[in-house]
Amino acid sequence: MALSEALGVEPWVLAGSSLNWNKGETIGLKELLFNHQVQHDGEILSAEVKEILLEILEATLDADWSKESLLQELQVIGELISELKEI
Repeated sequence: MALSEALGVEPWVLAGSSLNWNKGETIGLKELLFNHQVQHDGEILSAEVKEILLEILEATLDADWSKESLLQELQVIGELISELKEI
């Protein structure tokens, strides 16, 4: 920890990444969010915030976005965003 603080980097940076981008390895969104510290505006995101962000991403990616489903999908995504903003 002292070395990472002295260098101004996070401890996991010194330990290296479990991902090897050169070999084309992939990672799921959940693994990406929960196996790493994620920050926004200088603050580390809590597990609760990460969970809602994951739900927003999944709802958006899974949406059909058709004429028939658009309003319902927007409502679900909007409710998740409202939940996120209440934290």
